[in-house]
Amino acid sequence: MSILCLDIGNTTAHLGLLKDGVPARERRYPTEGLPRNLPSILEDYPDASRFAYCSVVPSINLAIAEAVEAANLELFNLNADTCPIAIDYPNKTEIGQDRLANAIAAAAHGKMPAIVIDMGTATTFDIVTKENGYEGGVIAAGLSLMREYLHEKTALLPQVSYCEIPYPNTAIGKSTREAMEIGGVIGYEGMVKEIIAAISRNLYKRHLEKPGIILTGGKAPFLEEILGDDCHYIPQLTLHGLEIACRKS
Repeated sequence: MSILCLDIGNTTAHLGLLKDGVPARERRYPTEGLPRNLPSILEDYPDASRFAYCSVVPSINLAIAEAVEAANLELFNLNADTCPIAIDYPNKTEIGQDRLANAIAAAAHGKMPAIVIDMGTATTFDIVTKENGYEGGVIAAGLSLMREYLHEKTALLPQVSYCEIPYPNTAIGKSTREAMEIGGVIGYEGMVKEIIAAISRNLYKRHLEKPGIILTGGKAPFLEEILGDDCHYIPQLTLHGLEIACRKS
């Protein structure tokens, strides 16, 4: 059974056909316009038998469901009620569906406790343990969002890509652009490492092992370079979680 999995983010939607954990024919689409384009997109996947999705854009969910049902595909939406792992969280409906998908995949991946870092428009840190399943996490502004906000909310700061240099070779900027690159790259690295350290200390107090770190999301290669051997980058993590949840439903 092949499952067509769709992860709908704020900016981009990630689509892939999964069979026995192996993704194929992955594509990315702008979230804006996705409901209008989905019927024609589905025509390119005649071998799919089920459709599983998670979404952080509730306003388009009904249109997505209608398009899938019109294509005669069995529909599965991952949410707190359909999540196959335990959730230790006061208000389960607050949890982003993509974060649940990541937690499901992390639990199946093996090493727990785990910290899943998903770098998209926002950067999320989610904690999964054997004892409690999904436990919650941290939400921070994404790297691109932080960069764009500086540009949009100031009169003189330019728009800067933090990928223009691999890593600043100085901590003292000699131009506005260089200063912003340093703030973005070194500053973001510091934030990520401190959040990981704080979570790890919290788990250590509970006598749990050092957590494994799993990265995913479009900006994750940036962190993979910084964290090195301390992390494992899985680009299709969210899609894997969707497939697992759909098969268990």
